[in-house]
Amino acid sequence: MTPSEAAKRLDGGEYGKEGSKEVFAEMKAAGLVAVFGASDDLMEMRGAVYDEVGAYGGTQARFTSKGLLQNECDEEDCPYFARVAEAAVPVKAHWDRDGVSWTYETVIPHETFVINEDGEPYCRGIVFALADVPAAPSITSDLIAALKLLVADVQEYPAWERPCHALDVAEAALAKAEVA
Repeated sequence: MTPSEAAKRLDGGEYGKEGSKEVFAEMKAAGLVAVFGASDDLMEMRGAVYDEVGAYGGTQARFTSKGLLQNECDEEDCPYFARVAEAAVPVKAHWDRDGVSWTYETVIPHETFVINEDGEPYCRGIVFALADVPAAPSITSDLIAALKLLVADVQEYPAWERPCHALDVAEAALAKAEVA
């Protein structure tokens, strides 16, 4: 099953009956996630992810290619989770936009479907493949680029102005990174 096929099967579903267990089981097997709204305060996920996130007024959930990112810290403001969350891709839930209660926005390639309530559009949901969730830019590649720039800049200094130890450390780190 592709995101397009899943979206077609979910399109036009009625609020509270967004999709069958069979459709969501097929989506799970294919690594697909459907995101849609419920009530005025929930972001629902079905398929390869089965969860919900409080979304009163709008929110965002973050995904990796493995699924929904969960905060496993005991604290709401966990610095570890904040760092990990930066590497995940957001799916933003918007309340009361474009004439429907819920819409979603993400850079993850996706297809859309409409859920109706009493025959009127209620939510414009999305379906995406976890395999299509972009990987976060590697901090390692960013550091390598920064070190290369630093080494190139410092080498232009006259020899007596170069921070020799810092240059030696940067060059050694680059050599190690190039080997890895």
